[in-house]
Amino acid sequence: MGHFQSVKGLQLNLELPKKWMELGQNGFQRTLPGTLSWPNLVLTRAITTVAQGDNNVVNNKLFEWAVKSAGPGLQMADNKFKKKKGSITLLGRDNKKLAAWAFEGAVLVSWKGPAFDVGSDDVLTEEVEIAHEGFYPA
Repeated sequence: MGHFQSVKGLQLNLELPKKWMELGQNGFQRTLPGTLSWPNLVLTRAITTVAQGDNNVVNNKLFEWAVKSAGPGLQMADNKFKKKKGSITLLGRDNKKLAAWAFEGAVLVSWKGPAFDVGSDDVLTEEVEIAHEGFYPA
């Protein structure tokens, strides 16, 4: 989907271990690990263009995903919702891969477009929030 200037939510939370007493076993408590959970990913990138024939057009892939995730866009897909897979790759200054994470079961939670201000020279950005079912090293 492109290069992102900001990625938030690469975090793994481990629930505290569960402890319980087993009937008839008074000498110790049993311990089981807690469940894993992951916060939503929040990705921000500059609005960019891509070549399309003889023209450059705005790269709308993230917005298109948002539109297809609910309402008329989902109806046009016969109400068949499909979770996505994705990956995040950290590149060094030399554009070489430093680390990567793959995630599964991705569902778009929100898309936020640019804030226009004619008095500002800020780069126009878009932001997406993605819920997922976990990530792992890629």
